[in-house]
Amino acid sequence: MKTILVIIAVVILALAIGYATAQGNSENYTPLADWESPKELKDWLEQDTSTDTLYITSGESFNGQCENLAFQLEESAAMSGKHLRAMPINRWEIIRWWIQFKYSTKQLIGYWEYHMICGGTVNNNGSLEWWYVEPCNDKHWKVADLD
Repeated sequence: MKTILVIIAVVILALAIGYATAQGNSENYTPLADWESPKELKDWLEQDTSTDTLYITSGESFNGQCENLAFQLEESAAMSGKHLRAMPINRWEIIRWWIQFKYSTKQLIGYWEYHMICGGTVNNNGSLEWWYVEPCNDKHWKVADLD
């Protein structure tokens, strides 16, 4: 019986400490903002240098690849108070966007199964849009209307 009471007391204490810690952290939390306009995103990408140098590495065979640059761009946007999420896209979506921008798909077919890019919400004159950003070269484009 004493053992059960001790376990219950420890669980209650742990929950209380966890709740107090979460409350303390929430006071310092600032939510990330959407981009106010396509121009704001464009201007930020032009001045941002986070993907000029590779800082994050994930092992010898993956150094310099898209996921490292995407995570660096995501972190840089967060440090600026903006939301830009690193995300994978599949082979068919890669081909879709490369064709749209008239890039050669020869290097993509049979080479990339997935690719990491960044995506974020942009307010364009009161209309919310989803935009992609290619972290390897900072190209950015509207993908969809969210309204």
